[in-house]
Amino acid sequence: MWQRIQSLYMAVIAILSMVMAFVPVASLMEETSGKTYELKFPGFVAAGEQGETILNMWWIYVLLFAIAIVAVVAFFMYKNRTMQQRLLVFDTVLMVGYYVLFFLGLSSTKSALAELGHETTWHMYFAFCLMLINIVLSVMSIRAIRSDEELVRSVDRLR
Repeated sequence: MWQRIQSLYMAVIAILSMVMAFVPVASLMEETSGKTYELKFPGFVAAGEQGETILNMWWIYVLLFAIAIVAVVAFFMYKNRTMQQRLLVFDTVLMVGYYVLFFLGLSSTKSALAELGHETTWHMYFAFCLMLINIVLSVMSIRAIRSDEELVRSVDRLR
């Protein structure tokens, strides 16, 4: 199982997804007061010791855990390469869905704060790029699985 490079890619996908669940991904800063809201579990939380949650975005974290679980399940499906490929394609769709939900949540939070009279600017942290790295790793895994399958089929033809 660890002899194949795609197994390493899938393990890294699961690890990076879990890391994203526990580090801040983005922040909104009020321009007038300088108050900062960071996106970390369970949503946009005011920075500081006792931060108030202004928007609960638990669904993003459910999606992160689903991405990690699908990657782990695909990791253990090494004997069924076609199913492994399908799971990774599904995982890639979930990763793109993460970005869609992230920007929807960010825009709704920004508009909700604007209705209250707070102008905000948003900033991305490095953790925001981790999902893009996961997408690249997932595509590389799919390609490696496809090449393994082609190798097995070519050896079967020689028999």
